[in-house]
Amino acid sequence: AMEVAETGRFSEVSQNGEDVAERLDAAGVRVSAAETVVVLAPSVRSGHEALTLNDAAREEMNDRNLRRAGVATVKVPLGMLLVEIYTS
Repeated sequence: AMEVAETGRFSEVSQNGEDVAERLDAAGVRVSAAETVVVLAPSVRSGHEALTLNDAAREEMNDRNLRRAGVATVKVPLGMLLVEIYTS
């Protein structure tokens, strides 16, 4: 979330080319799959509500193969940046 906030770059791949699964692995979190959803909204609540209304995000939330979730929020000038990560 901090990298997105600092760079303004909305991408599942970091500037040094690592995807979210590789970054989790480097942090010692072992996963076989990882999906990320990023949203910018006026508040955390409105951001999460927007995610639940998004078909692709809702599909990831309901994917039975993705059993764990992590959420990060960062206050930015335009509101709140939410990053939700779903892993197996």
